[in-house]
Amino acid sequence: MFFHTPKIIALCGHPKHGKSTVQSMLEELGVRPLDDGLPIRLEGMGRFGLTWEQVSTQEGKLEICHAFGRDMEVREALGLIGKEYEDTDPGHWAKRAVDLVLAEGDMTPVSFGSVRRTQGHVYAGFGGIVLEIRDPRKPESPYDFDQYDAAAVTHTIINDGTLEDLRAKVLAAVAEYLELSHG
Repeated sequence: MFFHTPKIIALCGHPKHGKSTVQSMLEELGVRPLDDGLPIRLEGMGRFGLTWEQVSTQEGKLEICHAFGRDMEVREALGLIGKEYEDTDPGHWAKRAVDLVLAEGDMTPVSFGSVRRTQGHVYAGFGGIVLEIRDPRKPESPYDFDQYDAAAVTHTIINDGTLEDLRAKVLAAVAEYLELSHG
């Protein structure tokens, strides 16, 4: 069965490597940013009493909470929630995100900013592209759910310069896919 979907740009990379910055740059190009991690964030709030700040900011995700019977960083708790579903249904969160977009019926291009595990393959299966954002100056995450399958990556963007450099790399990676004019 074929579904007509908007253009999808999926962003993968480790925390603090620049995915949110790239998603903002894509928004400037008319790409609607969507939070594919929102269901996980909401479940963390309901299940473990976490606050919005804890589940949505880099600083909050570093805080310690009690989840899954022990103390851990909020980032790990959110990852374990995500992993619970993805272990039995690979690409669960990506499929759920695409279903929500299809239900809206809006054909504006969209970006998803927290692609993990095999989710990039789901987005690619709907005709999307997967951008890997890497900052060689920053460490990779030790958490399993922050990992992603590099085989799904369409373009790797090295975030090691100025914002203007990053913007140029993003534009080069998406111009053809978004059919942007070079004028």
